[in-house]
Amino acid sequence: MLKKDKILKISKEVIKKTKLYDFLPKDKISTVYAAGSLLEGFGNSKSDIDLFVVANDIDVNSLCLEYPKANHNMSCIRRKMVSIFNVSYEQIDFDIEVYEESYINQYIRDLNNGNATSHDSRYDLLHRLKFGAPLMGEEKFLKIKEKIDYDQFNVLPSISVSLYYPVKSRDVLGAYEEKAYDTSFYMGLRLLEDCIGAYLAIQCETNPNSKWLMKKISRYEEQGSRDVNLKKMLNNAYSKIDLFDSKELKKKTLLIMKDCQKLNELIEKNKEEVF
Repeated sequence: MLKKDKILKISKEVIKKTKLYDFLPKDKISTVYAAGSLLEGFGNSKSDIDLFVVANDIDVNSLCLEYPKANHNMSCIRRKMVSIFNVSYEQIDFDIEVYEESYINQYIRDLNNGNATSHDSRYDLLHRLKFGAPLMGEEKFLKIKEKIDYDQFNVLPSISVSLYYPVKSRDVLGAYEEKAYDTSFYMGLRLLEDCIGAYLAIQCETNPNSKWLMKKISRYEEQGSRDVNLKKMLNNAYSKIDLFDSKELKKKTLLIMKDCQKLNELIEKNKEEVF
């Protein structure tokens, strides 16, 4: 797995090789930084590297048209106030994401005022800022981070879970009473994973990508004594599954919902401490 120094070195090489500054002048760029699972400590030999560019007054049409033209096999995906370029270098995949600074600042203001949600794509952006390493504009990079209320940020997933928890619990109960035990089990399992993710976020494990759930749990539980054993919860839920055994599915659904309720109570308690 690549070390931080190597990641930063090769990231600078990619920026130079792709001639980013020819298509996005430096006077428009506030900061450029590397981020992603490798810098967070979750990645592996197949992981890509994410490069984030925060700029002002971007000519999106020109950038998406001309930048890929100058780079073999580069593609561009356009979204609201962001352009994402994909390119490979030395057998490593890079995502170069270019954001309008005003778009980021608006989400930070919403977050600090209690109006943001974790379902916004910028939630992932702010998470990556936590672990990012600047390649250009370090002072601006630090200023952006300093504006973020990360206590508020950490509770965003739990706010979402709190809002839909009663509805999803009723859905599980409805399927259970209908004796559709495979369905109630499956819905309960999804709710459990959502509750675990929200609980972990309060503990600062805010990575929204579900593929890292087990690594987040392991890192959290390695830190010492905890209120709950999250890995045990998942093990109990997933072990010895037989979707044709209604009796066992009934028991598992009830066990899962008991764990969901426990996590939900802990989430509410931790939210109160933040607010």
